[in-house]
Amino acid sequence: MYGGIRLFPSGGKALLLDEVIHYFQSLQQQAEETNEWTSLITSLLLEGISAIFDELGFVLMGMVVAFLALLLSVVDLIREARKE
Repeated sequence: MYGGIRLFPSGGKALLLDEVIHYFQSLQQQAEETNEWTSLITSLLLEGISAIFDELGFVLMGMVVAFLALLLSVVDLIREARKE
């Protein structure tokens, strides 16, 4: 009640709650998809940087960046496995 006026009919609160729940579920799904794309792009960039270092003759630095990309991929794989 707001100032003596009913804001929602008797079933309106349940519908509003369903809409809020649906909205938050869609936000969660969008965040998961964004996280997957971010992980993919980061891995690809690290591999590209590793290849550039290798071509420029900085072999040790290229190996470190490649190892970092591998570690990131393993962490992402573990995260995906836990999700299922």
